[in-house]
Amino acid sequence: MLIGTQVGHHSIIGSHTLLSACILGGSVAVAEGSFIGMGTIINESIQVGRNNVIGSGCLIRKHTKDNAVYSGTETKPRAVDATRFTLFK
Repeated sequence: MLIGTQVGHHSIIGSHTLLSACILGGSVAVAEGSFIGMGTIINESIQVGRNNVIGSGCLIRKHTKDNAVYSGTETKPRAVDATRFTLFK
């Protein structure tokens, strides 16, 4: 977790997860192996799937799928296979 990251109450963060100066609302669950980019905001009670890459400045309003890449203001999953990304070896 980097400086500037704010985590709301009752949030759960999985192992091998990197949070980069983002804001998590209350009761957010981030599964293992995910990367949350700088300036990203995740609303309350959202579940972030395993092995996700969420780009900088995204606003996440809905649950995310496993092994997906999210970017842009609409935060729709991109056609990229996130299983080939490895944060920690």
